[in-house]
Amino acid sequence: MQSLICYWAGRLDDSLRYAQQATEVADPGGGTSAVWLIANQARSLAALGRLAEAHAAIERAADAREYVEPDELDDLGGLCTFTRPRQLYYAADALRWGGRDEAESTERLALLALDAYQQAPTADHAFGDEAGTRCALAASRIELGEIAGAAEALAPVLDLPTPQRIHGVVSSVEYVHQVLIGIEKYAREASELGEALREFSTNRLALPQ
Repeated sequence: MQSLICYWAGRLDDSLRYAQQATEVADPGGGTSAVWLIANQARSLAALGRLAEAHAAIERAADAREYVEPDELDDLGGLCTFTRPRQLYYAADALRWGGRDEAESTERLALLALDAYQQAPTADHAFGDEAGTRCALAASRIELGEIAGAAEALAPVLDLPTPQRIHGVVSSVEYVHQVLIGIEKYAREASELGEALREFSTNRLALPQ
């Protein structure tokens, strides 16, 4: 959990360190938390620009999934279990840091994640992770010059009510906006989407004072 908090706080070195330390003591044949730790390593590594290591971590997470034996944390469900759709989302979220070079892989993984969410039971759904998946998909499509496709991917995210515009979701939307800023040849489409992204971030969930 510390690794996850640090990732969204932008403390990437700390996020990686916490995940690596926890992985060292995790039971590789235990619950899905072991897979979660490796998957979050992949995100932190990619955000730090260490894409080759991120790819290796994504593969290790996929291998670790094969040896999972659900434990008491998995029995709790929700945030305590690391589902396959969520694992695919983490992989897409990791590779989106690779920009244009990783855009096709990011799009593929994001689409796989969305398909997995559609087929998953309701208990395995999480609006924040699904929104993050759509943001990764949108970022990849912008990198590929598909502005209309990016807008289509983002539509359900931009429709989220204010109480669901949590920090992780807003951070993902803001990342997409930063990618969009670099697009010039699709000025009109990019401008319209950029305005929608700015409005979303402005109307975010306010933390209690």
